[in-house]
Amino acid sequence: MIFSNPKLVIVEWHDAEAIVGWDEYGDIENASKVLVSSVGWLIAKNKHTTMIMADTGKDLSYNRVMRIPNVCIESIYLLKKSNRVIR
Repeated sequence: MIFSNPKLVIVEWHDAEAIVGWDEYGDIENASKVLVSSVGWLIAKNKHTTMIMADTGKDLSYNRVMRIPNVCIESIYLLKKSNRVIR
């Protein structure tokens, strides 16, 4: 589903990790999961992936789209707009 009115969200998800170099088999089980937070506009979601974009233009253009596998997502938080201006 593609959203026509994207909402600003924080997605917490477990990133993939590559281990480079020689190591012992027992050490692989001790590897920790990397939990990251990504902020963006929620633009699409289906049963396999969730897509957010980091930048949007007034002409409906977009930039820096991230597609995150749903099995990696821990949580999605909706951010609410404030009238407070920070400069």
